[in-house]
Amino acid sequence: NMVHYGAVYLNDKNEHLTIFGKVNNNYSDDRGGGVVVSNNGDVNKNVIVYPGAEICNNISKNTGGGIMVSCGTLTMKGGKISGNISEKEGGGVYVRRGGHFTMEDGEISDNKSASFGGGIAFTASDYSGWAPYADLKGGSIVNNTMKAEVKLDLLNSTAEGGESNDLAIASDEYGKADRFLSVGSKIKIANNNVYFANEGKNITFDADSLESKLGNASPASVSALSADAEAKGWSSPLATFWMQRGGAATMTVGGLNDKIKEGLPVYAMALPVGEDGNPVVLEQRTAEISSQASVYAADVTENGITFTVPEGNDNGYAIALVQPTADFGNVVITTTKSQIDKNKDKTAEGTYEIPYTATYTMSDNLKNIIETKEGSISDNNCTFTFTVELDKRLTAKSEAKDYKFTSPIFELKEFTVTDGGSTVTAECKLKADWKKYINELLKTPMVLEGTGVLAEKDFTVGDTINTTGYIEVSISTDSTDSAEKLNSIYVYVPGNVCRTLMVEETVPVGPVGPTVTFYSIRATAGEGGAIAPSGYVSVLEGTDKTFVITPAEGYEIKDVLVDGTSVGAVSEYTFNKVYKNHTIDVTFQTKKEEPQDPDKPDKPEKPTKPTKPAKPANPDKPAKPDADVPKTGDNAPDVLLISLFMLTLSSLAGTLFWKRRSVKK
Repeated sequence: NMVHYGAVYLNDKNEHLTIFGKVNNNYSDDRGGGVVVSNNGDVNKNVIVYPGAEICNNISKNTGGGIMVSCGTLTMKGGKISGNISEKEGGGVYVRRGGHFTMEDGEISDNKSASFGGGIAFTASDYSGWAPYADLKGGSIVNNTMKAEVKLDLLNSTAEGGESNDLAIASDEYGKADRFLSVGSKIKIANNNVYFANEGKNITFDADSLESKLGNASPASVSALSADAEAKGWSSPLATFWMQRGGAATMTVGGLNDKIKEGLPVYAMALPVGEDGNPVVLEQRTAEISSQASVYAADVTENGITFTVPEGNDNGYAIALVQPTADFGNVVITTTKSQIDKNKDKTAEGTYEIPYTATYTMSDNLKNIIETKEGSISDNNCTFTFTVELDKRLTAKSEAKDYKFTSPIFELKEFTVTDGGSTVTAECKLKADWKKYINELLKTPMVLEGTGVLAEKDFTVGDTINTTGYIEVSISTDSTDSAEKLNSIYVYVPGNVCRTLMVEETVPVGPVGPTVTFYSIRATAGEGGAIAPSGYVSVLEGTDKTFVITPAEGYEIKDVLVDGTSVGAVSEYTFNKVYKNHTIDVTFQTKKEEPQDPDKPDKPEKPTKPTKPAKPANPDKPAKPDADVPKTGDNAPDVLLISLFMLTLSSLAGTLFWKRRSVKK
């Protein structure tokens, strides 16, 4: 069919459509090549796509090659949306203006868009009181393409090239609790990088961090985060977005590496928001807003910027990625318990103990500042505070024997535990002889060690305990001179998020049986392909685990790092007899085609040794057959010449012999 707005078009209230058959090979000169749920009329209209149904090979001159969902509901319980083309967003499905799209099963594959959202494109625009969402629970979304070269020619339209892309979010509007694109844990997505038209970034959640919602950050949130960063002397955000999950979430933001200033760390700021997607109690916020946004150190790799938000929030967080203007060192939180077992690690008191170590390594920048101000620094104007934020389920041990602080120039002044026992603060003061040890600052880190206790009721198998921390250094001046006051120094350095996995060993039934230990392998893949399985993968001790790496169309494997060491561009890697935790990280690159230069001359052949020219042939003498040619490896003309010479000598000798005999007679 040649249509203007969807081969199948729902427009009025109480319209209901169930699809068991095929809606294929249609061309729309506007939106929705196959099916359109319009924003006109009443919102009470819905479509259900059942197993066996097809919405394939449709073409839209605008958005939604296969389907466009506006005010109404489309639920995909099965079927196939494949081979559709759109000149704008949403090669397979486009959700906008209050549209509700839920995918429970089925397949969205091989669709192409000249814009973004090869598989699904989502625009967070409300309409008639409806907030839109795309809720992806099950099925598969694979091999879709954005930025393809689309050539419209009615049903003969084509789409070539482009970039792998299954999911995308438009730059219009912002996300909140009821307006989102969500990725579930049971759906198969070949390219799980969610592309954002805003800033051109892409976001990938670790496998244990799915069931997450995504959207753009609200303008009010971006303003608040930018002001917070500026107050700390940090850069404007490299990128912002909104996310929500019920628990901790680890994610990687790609597409920003060219914006990162080399030599400076990257921090992730997380600002809690309300139901409306804006910062909580915005009207009460002042310039002193640092307490509202939590900050975490991020890890920068070729795959992007990876970080963890340690706590869930019902309404989510506005996230900003920023960089300080100077490197003041790094805070690293570690534990000797990367996982705890429900049975094996329980103490006699029925609790679980998780040790933590917070380490601050100072940079040249801060060391030089302290050295420069050596003559004016004292306990009165210099404060150093080390804070560890334990998981809210933990209670820190607070007796003197349970914690330890070491530093070249500071000593512990006061140790306090607040927030119900989960926040540890070590307030420090300068040692009496601190000036002797300034040069030790760069090679001897400051360390705070302690232990958190988890109650048995809070042990949840498969969940993680998440701990982070930060340091604050303030060097002020007692001068009343405004110029001198500007020389006051405030340094804030956030730490990473350290995670401990809660597990339960299985013990075989019977009188005798060994305990079973599991280890964790974290598998990540950058833009341009996938690794399976991915995320945090549990592996039984002593067994093997194989990971399969698959590049997307137009990409190839660049490198595979196992525990931080390259093993080359392999397509498969097996951990043999696993006895500890591991990591495997994959990067991809665009395929490189060898250029062919038609004007390039062929490589000259190696010259052969010149041979002696042959004696001119007698035209009256027939040529010898090939069989008579000597097979000695010598040149045939030379052999003939020598043979003729010997024959002549023999004849001459015979003639002379007979002449002598005749004379004697």
